[in-house]
Amino acid sequence: MNSRNCYRINEDDKLMITKMSEEHEQLFRKYIDVSAHYQEIMQLYDIMLFNLREVKKHFKFNFDDTVENVTGEKKVNIIEVNAVINNTISSAHTLIESIENYDKLYIPEEKSFKANNISVVFDKYFSYRFMYFIRNYMQHGHIPISYDGKKMYFQLSEILDAKQIKINSDLKRSLQYFENAIICNGEIEPRFAVVPVLYEYFLLVCKISYEFFVCIKENYLMYTEKIDYVLQHYPEYITNLAGNKYVGVYIDTYNGSHGFIYTENTEKNLNSWIQKTENNLKRYQDNNHVFILQIEYCLEEKLPKMYFVNDDALSRNLKDFCLEKGNDIRYLSYERYYGKMSMHTVYRRYPYIQFKDGIRWNVSYDDVTIEDFIRTFPETRKEGLRVYANNVGGADELFKYLMSQWSWYFDQAKNLLDMVGNMPIAKAVDWIGRIQVVYACIKLFRKSFSTKNTGKPMVKDLKCYIGKKNNWNILELQNNLHAEIELLDIVLRESGFICIDGVNYKYDKEIATKLENEREKEFKKKYDKHGTDLNCFSLNDAVDEINIQLLYYAILKKEQGKIEEYDYFTRKILSSIKKYDKYIYWDDICKSLRIYDVFPNDFTQEIEDDILRLLYDIREKIEMEINKIEACIEM
Repeated sequence: MNSRNCYRINEDDKLMITKMSEEHEQLFRKYIDVSAHYQEIMQLYDIMLFNLREVKKHFKFNFDDTVENVTGEKKVNIIEVNAVINNTISSAHTLIESIENYDKLYIPEEKSFKANNISVVFDKYFSYRFMYFIRNYMQHGHIPISYDGKKMYFQLSEILDAKQIKINSDLKRSLQYFENAIICNGEIEPRFAVVPVLYEYFLLVCKISYEFFVCIKENYLMYTEKIDYVLQHYPEYITNLAGNKYVGVYIDTYNGSHGFIYTENTEKNLNSWIQKTENNLKRYQDNNHVFILQIEYCLEEKLPKMYFVNDDALSRNLKDFCLEKGNDIRYLSYERYYGKMSMHTVYRRYPYIQFKDGIRWNVSYDDVTIEDFIRTFPETRKEGLRVYANNVGGADELFKYLMSQWSWYFDQAKNLLDMVGNMPIAKAVDWIGRIQVVYACIKLFRKSFSTKNTGKPMVKDLKCYIGKKNNWNILELQNNLHAEIELLDIVLRESGFICIDGVNYKYDKEIATKLENEREKEFKKKYDKHGTDLNCFSLNDAVDEINIQLLYYAILKKEQGKIEEYDYFTRKILSSIKKYDKYIYWDDICKSLRIYDVFPNDFTQEIEDDILRLLYDIREKIEMEINKIEACIEM
């Protein structure tokens, strides 16, 4: 539509098509097609925006699915509601189809916009899949939105019973699941929300549109740069048409000239459309400053709950808000943002929260507002905030292994960084030196973050936070985390960062890959069967845990000034497994418990079980001794 202009050519215009090479003609023909398609997409985008404005012009849709006439008329005509929604969804669908066609025709397969963007959205978001189906549902003569005089809704049974249209099998299973869950919950009619789904769908279409114009800029400029090059070397291709630089390309069967108006501000025009779609996306996202909160019941047969949160609710406690909106919630977890957090979930603490004065660790759910969480994870404004209800397994005491895990981390970090040549820690020459190095690191840790262990991060949580960015200024990081620079230097390097100038750190993929490969080698040792057919994972894991505890015990004895007591303690505590010394032994040089690479043929499951029983008993005794020492040391 309106992608070309027609001019009447008079004899006096002497419009000619300069003879050109076949290569140039094919390039120009392709450019004409690309340009026309690009303009069509812009116009389809404007049509969708017009239809969205028409919806607002006639109706006010509230997030609780109530609907009001903008004119003030009390009675809502649901046919008119369906009409404007039909138009808007259809225009969005047509826009996406045109984008997909452009992608198929002009973008290389390896850079496919559909594969890398549209298909990802389709797979990830139920609302997008559902509205894709609803458009086809409407095209086959159905009216999707029902109304009970107060609220709009999708009637799932009615939609599922449609005979004239095929439903995608995955979508059908989802709808049947929702239908069953609603009925099992005591409802007599399986209703599904309208406004939240529509809101997210059009938000995603606006997002896809913006990303498309950003994505194809390079592709479109590739054509225009080729055009520029050719016309710079063959200016005779350009003629004047109504004051425009016209390039005639070919003559059709009716003796009409086909070509294009040559302009030199293509990139500026492309940027203006990128800016336009970005502004519209932000405007849509900032509609009443709303974002989506979704509560998912991962381990229960319950429907996910979706709510829209505006700025008025930002001061609310996040936990209280979720409990108020959800049903039968015992535990809340945020694994989308922190990774696995069973212990934190049980103890109702966030691993970390970004407050205005800096990061705090292991923060009680009672102390965090919705605004605090958004400050910590700004992406929730765009992507929505996803919370998992009752998704928790068993958990140990939250801070039980905090210091022992950090002791082990520093010891392993020293070895890893030495292997990849990114070493900030002095290399230990013997076991005493090793203890000295780890002890120095532990002192840095004790001076960092908080005076209490409850205010200090777990290893994985600090690494998770560090991994959020590819570039860090260590002075800014120190100020935000309230941590010692020397400690942050170790964690940054062990996370794959290199120091650029003493202050700025940059993520180095090559270094990070080497570190990950070394970690993977160590982890695979836990699956070593030691020449048997038995699963020895638990045995290998138990030995690792004891070595972690013994290292921390040595650090504590060092802190007490009684490191000489270490050897006596280990001999005494490990005496119970001496009878199994042909399978497991004490390495007196590195002061660690070791397992032989290959077991004798007489190793059985019964022997493994007995060794495990003894190791678990040893671990408990070490923990008891550690607890006694920690109680005596002034932390």
